[in-house]
Amino acid sequence: MGTLAALFRAVLVCSALAPATAFGGQAQAALQKAAALVQEGRLQEADRQAQLALADPSTRAAACSVLGAIRVQQERLDEGALLLQEAIRLDPGLLGAQLNLAQVYTLQGKDQLALPVFRRVLELDPSNAAARIALARSEAEKGNPRRSLELAQPALAAFKQSPDGLMVLAAAFLKTDDRVSAAALVEPAKRLADVPPAWHVSFAELLVDGGLVAEG
Repeated sequence: MGTLAALFRAVLVCSALAPATAFGGQAQAALQKAAALVQEGRLQEADRQAQLALADPSTRAAACSVLGAIRVQQERLDEGALLLQEAIRLDPGLLGAQLNLAQVYTLQGKDQLALPVFRRVLELDPSNAAARIALARSEAEKGNPRRSLELAQPALAAFKQSPDGLMVLAAAFLKTDDRVSAAALVEPAKRLADVPPAWHVSFAELLVDGGLVAEG
């Protein structure tokens, strides 16, 4: 679980903190300090700062979102989910909390809960690549590769810069017999940074199983 949680870390922090810029006073300052502390990995201190913002109604939703992100990084997923749910209850338009909650459900293996939230994220932000990748993967797994590609189309560049996105595209292209497009994904895959060797093995196996010869 730790590896998957690490992949979400930047999104969990940054998107949760985005709403804080709209607020003022001491509560805003506390949230901004919490942001800096989270990025430094000083989670206990960040927690204390975020708690200060809970008392201010204008920053309570953002504070819950930040605290939810902190709990996820602490691998306390159930607590994180409850805090993110409260953030959304207080402010249904809080995009960061919506995305974070969907990602928590994914970490927990609760796709039936994650997918509706990802759809809500896409309603709030049609360009959101993380939501598009998750929904496109779901369609591919359900045997709907063309729908998967439709979801990917507006964010193809982002898909090609993401390990998950490349896997989704490759599977969908192969299922629709578009081997030329599938083969063209080899170069973007080579350019990925900080991807474990096992991912490259899995990607090559996917291409080979689809009738292509993956270049090393």
